[in-house]
Amino acid sequence: MRLDKRRCRPSTIVGFISAIFAYNKLLGFGLIVYLLIATGLSGFFFAGLKKISKMRSEYEALERNTEYYAEQNEIKKKLNDELRHEVDVLVRHNVKYVAQNLAFKENVLRLNNTVIGYGTAFANIDEQIIELEEKNENYRITIGILNTTLVHLDEKLEDTNATLISIKDTKEALLQFNDNLKKNIIKINNTKNALSFEVERLTNVVDFIEDHAVSNQKEFDSLVDKLNKLVKENNDILQENRRQILNRDMGRAVQDGLDELLNYFRFESRNRLESPVLGSYTNCLQKIEKDILHSICCNMTDFEAYLFVESEKDKSAAGRISFEELWEHSKFYADFAMDYYFPTEYGRGITRKDWTEANYTCSKLDPAISFKIYHGTT
Repeated sequence: MRLDKRRCRPSTIVGFISAIFAYNKLLGFGLIVYLLIATGLSGFFFAGLKKISKMRSEYEALERNTEYYAEQNEIKKKLNDELRHEVDVLVRHNVKYVAQNLAFKENVLRLNNTVIGYGTAFANIDEQIIELEEKNENYRITIGILNTTLVHLDEKLEDTNATLISIKDTKEALLQFNDNLKKNIIKINNTKNALSFEVERLTNVVDFIEDHAVSNQKEFDSLVDKLNKLVKENNDILQENRRQILNRDMGRAVQDGLDELLNYFRFESRNRLESPVLGSYTNCLQKIEKDILHSICCNMTDFEAYLFVESEKDKSAAGRISFEELWEHSKFYADFAMDYYFPTEYGRGITRKDWTEANYTCSKLDPAISFKIYHGTT
């Protein structure tokens, strides 16, 4: 069958194709393909389909761009509102600052008028400043003398750190006093320039300084006497503190040694401290010398003499003494030594002067006064 292009009208063809689609869809698609090929419209048709697809993609991209720019427009709108608010705030602040600036200008005018009014009242300020500077120089000389005294004290008290700190504090106090005088002069200069003080008040300050200038020497002498007394008191306190610290450290060393010795005896006796020492006697004495006698600067000869006497009292030979008894004799001997090194107020033993001369080191004590229960031993 051949179609006549001139006689086939579009409405007839559409109706014909619709009827075929209603009858058989596959046959209808085949007829459409045939018509496209027969009429030469297939290229135009497929090109149109491709163009429509491209237009659809561009349309979708345009929609996405439209949504993006709509969002950006909202963001810019919010930013614009915020900027508008900031501009309003700045405008209000500007109005406030303009008013303050006008007030400041009025204050400046008033201050200028005050400067002119008080100009003649401060004609003698320079002379008063010179007088104060001369007095300040006298105080500097006084401080120099005191510094020399402090150096002399430092040479005598090299080992007394607490006393040195006290003297330095005194020196700083005097330097601070000198700085305060300098600050007073600076304040007077500032008063001259800024007119923050009145002439009558400054005159009263000068009169006060002149009235007390005569008594400064007496106050200085009294201060030196107080310093000397304070140095002596601080030195006594420092020496007592060092003695107490040494007492604490030696006591801790003795206690740690006794604890270590007890653990050693338990190991040697297999936790039977009541058993006799026997063959372990020499090793036990070496352990006692290392852990206890060395800490309190005592010798083994004196300890063995003490141990012999105590064993005789108990009617037992030294080698038959038990681990427990040997530990207790070690503790008693250490207690006797500590009581001798650090006696009570009325007890017999090493004095604070003895410790000072030995620089608070028991090994440096004079052997004649070191601890020995039996003074015939060496």
